[in-house]
Amino acid sequence: VVGKNSGFIRPNPQEIKLPLGIVSSLEFSPDSKHLGFTLARPDAPADAYSVELESGKLTHWTYSEVGGLNPASFVTPTRIRYKSFDGREIPAHIYKPRSASEPNRAPVLINIHGGPESQAQPYFTGSTQFYVNELGIAVIYPNVRGSSGYGKTYLKLDNAERREDSVQDIGALLDWIAQQPDLDKNRVAVSGGSYGGYMVLASLVNFPDKIKAGVDNVGISNFNTFLEKTSAYRQDLRRVEYGDER
Repeated sequence: VVGKNSGFIRPNPQEIKLPLGIVSSLEFSPDSKHLGFTLARPDAPADAYSVELESGKLTHWTYSEVGGLNPASFVTPTRIRYKSFDGREIPAHIYKPRSASEPNRAPVLINIHGGPESQAQPYFTGSTQFYVNELGIAVIYPNVRGSSGYGKTYLKLDNAERREDSVQDIGALLDWIAQQPDLDKNRVAVSGGSYGGYMVLASLVNFPDKIKAGVDNVGISNFNTFLEKTSAYRQDLRRVEYGDER
């Protein structure tokens, strides 16, 4: 039963079995007998699928190109949670090269999403697979406090005067990396764009002895000038996030 008083009853409800991935763009067929959607997997590009609702039969409609690469070589991430400075657990996805081991510790790239109200999800990306497979670099995508998808409380934990708390989440991740026997704490880089670029700059300032390199792509370096120069309709929206420069 969907909704106590909705009057809609689905007889014999059944689980729709799908490959592990991110489902989006759901749409029913005109006769309501099929449900179409896009499924993006961490080890394969996004494709179109549909499922026959009565039988649960899954149909894979498109097969995206991977440029001649061997899909069997693609690495899928592991979901982790690590404790930050205040005991809060921070979720992240980590892609590890198969060669990573205690005697062969892998260097690490921390890729920080923008937004800040966004979320790193395990979509297939050629660059991540290149770093992991060709360069032997472990790649970590953290969802620091302020990321979406984990509830309203988590979303607001970095607002205004609490902005630096999200930076401390990267510091806690650096500590977590140092405890892993197959990761090299002495070879860690951070990367990000837009707000993620700010996080890169803030991490370099706060943890210079723990980070070897940073890649800032169009990041915010000064919140005052950012708020003064951004479009007028965005100013009050961003002041909630970053504080009031006035």
